[in-house]
Amino acid sequence: MNPIIVFAIIILPFLLIAYLVYRVSQNVVKRLASGKETQSDSEVWLRNAPVLQALVISKEQTINPDAHGIAKVDLNLKIQTPDGRTVTTKTIWLVEAAQLHQLEPGSSVPVKFSPRRPQRVFPAIPWARAWLF
Repeated sequence: MNPIIVFAIIILPFLLIAYLVYRVSQNVVKRLASGKETQSDSEVWLRNAPVLQALVISKEQTINPDAHGIAKVDLNLKIQTPDGRTVTTKTIWLVEAAQLHQLEPGSSVPVKFSPRRPQRVFPAIPWARAWLF
């Protein structure tokens, strides 16, 4: 059998699968960007996690003029868990710029948090979203 035909038979399915994965991911991004579909952080990751209060230790914010009033905020938070432990963790949120004053160091903010995954801290407030990327 011709080696070019064998090569094509082997490679063609891989190329087709790669193309389909690319198209599906592009469609998901388009639905999220258009607002037709949203990822609810509490439903996706922390369905049963309790709402806890977190103390803002520090924040760094980045406001892009093209982001239409949304700021990327790097937060360092101290969270008191239900079992009495204190966890300090870092997270990144997308926050409405008008609400940035509520995240000043020393302020308290409601979060959804699972001690099993301390790197995942989700805001329990409507004006902020976890940055999942």
